[in-house]
Amino acid sequence: WNEKVAEIVAAFRSQFPEVSLQYIVNDPNQGSAKTRNIGIEAAEGEYITFLDDDDEWLPHKIERQMKIVAENFDINFVYCDANPLYYAKNLYLNEQLVSELVIPEGVTKIGDYSFCYGSFNRVTIPESVRSMGVGAFYSCASLKNIKISEGITSVGEGAFCYCTSLKSIIIPEGITSIATSTFGYCTSLLSVKIPDGITSIGDTAFAFCDSLKKINIPDSVTSIGQYALGYSIKYVGNVAQVIKISGFTIYCSKDSAGYTYACDNGLSYILEDVAGSDELNF
Repeated sequence: WNEKVAEIVAAFRSQFPEVSLQYIVNDPNQGSAKTRNIGIEAAEGEYITFLDDDDEWLPHKIERQMKIVAENFDINFVYCDANPLYYAKNLYLNEQLVSELVIPEGVTKIGDYSFCYGSFNRVTIPESVRSMGVGAFYSCASLKNIKISEGITSVGEGAFCYCTSLKSIIIPEGITSIATSTFGYCTSLLSVKIPDGITSIGDTAFAFCDSLKKINIPDSVTSIGQYALGYSIKYVGNVAQVIKISGFTIYCSKDSAGYTYACDNGLSYILEDVAGSDELNF
């Protein structure tokens, strides 16, 4: 098989001498994922794409793809590992590692899983963006700071899930609901600002955020999902157990959704509308 591939490469070089082509042989076989990483590391161009041995590129395929990329920033990936960043982890532009991602003004939508597994430590989202898809920044483990524009009205499930370096977040006032697992497993998260106008907080929205010790729930919130706040996870052997975060406190008003959630889950709370109110421990 290697001899056959060598013949194909030689024929290609003969037909297209203007193309710079590297031919790398893995001996022994490294598997598809490792082979892709080797190819990415050796690549010198501006863009990367893959062609497996059971696929075929039709004429103008790359030309058409690049036209779509240039015209659309809201490309959706069906699932997280459909995004090449799942394999490559790092994004390069003009041979420079992108550690700070600045999304250009004019973009209105960030698609599903657009930047999942990226190596960015800072992201700036412009005022023109109105929505963010499912898992948009899922597992961007280096992400420490993100500026979300006030124009955003919708953030998809798991958008920042497993962003384990993220320390603070200010949720824009235009958002009315926090979806399932939006900030789940953000283990370094220290502070969250939830604005008036939020009406619902989904299941596990802030679950397993071990460093988050307090949160203010405005009266506009009418529903809070299961394990949304104040829960972590620990393993006993190979068995996972959901536990309450020690010292976690909800700041809320009497008879609000935050108050009800704290009481139902046995969590500490402080009533902000009662002067001098003491923290209640269960």
